[in-house]
Amino acid sequence: MYRVLIVDDEPEIRLGLRLKIDAEQLSLELAGEAGNGIEALKLLEEKSFDIVLTDMSMPAMDGVRFMEACRSRYPEARLIVITGYEDFQYARAALRHQAIDYLLKPVARDELAAALRRAASELDARKAMLDTRTLTQQELVQLYAGQAARQRNNEPEDGELSLIEAVRRYIDDNYMSDLNLTEIAERFNYNPSYFSEMFKNKVGRTFIQYLTDARMAQAVRLLEGTQLNLWDIAELTGFSNASYFSSKFKKRFGMTPSDYRQKASGKFDNEVPKK
Repeated sequence: MYRVLIVDDEPEIRLGLRLKIDAEQLSLELAGEAGNGIEALKLLEEKSFDIVLTDMSMPAMDGVRFMEACRSRYPEARLIVITGYEDFQYARAALRHQAIDYLLKPVARDELAAALRRAASELDARKAMLDTRTLTQQELVQLYAGQAARQRNNEPEDGELSLIEAVRRYIDDNYMSDLNLTEIAERFNYNPSYFSEMFKNKVGRTFIQYLTDARMAQAVRLLEGTQLNLWDIAELTGFSNASYFSSKFKKRFGMTPSDYRQKASGKFDNEVPKK
């Protein structure tokens, strides 16, 4: 069960977040609260926390400085940013410090739950990766020999399926970074060529196709839910620049990102009940 720390200078906001989190269903423990970054760092020094929900605008130590300190001292902790400001500087800071998500107040219960699930999934993937790295060389030889035997006998390869799920979670959580197949293969202790074929066979898409799909899904979310400009969205979704992002988006959806945003906005307006 992962332990959660809530950091916000407003007690009623902290209470609201606690009430929106179904800790039992998510297998989480709401283990602590802090009113600012300084209090949060003190708690992190005294106790162990796995997931940190933090506001950005706080007295004494704001969210940006807190995330910098937290990422430096407790890199294993997963950060989720919750703010009342749709500010690109905050969004970029969240990206720079590898926050799981960037949520705007008032936070919807389902969005919060989804972000917490992603954080837990990333922690699970990290644990699985560390467990794999603790195997001795002989154990690795035995593991790969067993996989080869199962392939010959057409038996299910639970180990490879679990690995692929961990890889997919890692991509889903880090799509905004400069990912490449060789780096991912090495991270999970696989030969790049073998990993490439295995990923395509298990997922039904190539590595680059899956990565592009993950980036496009987030781009759509940002186009529909924020007013960030195309340069900001490109940076937050892992594309090198706005022009390249627009080109890939148009190729995928048959319209430019701006046209998509306008169309989506019109759709949402039409869904609002008329008084």
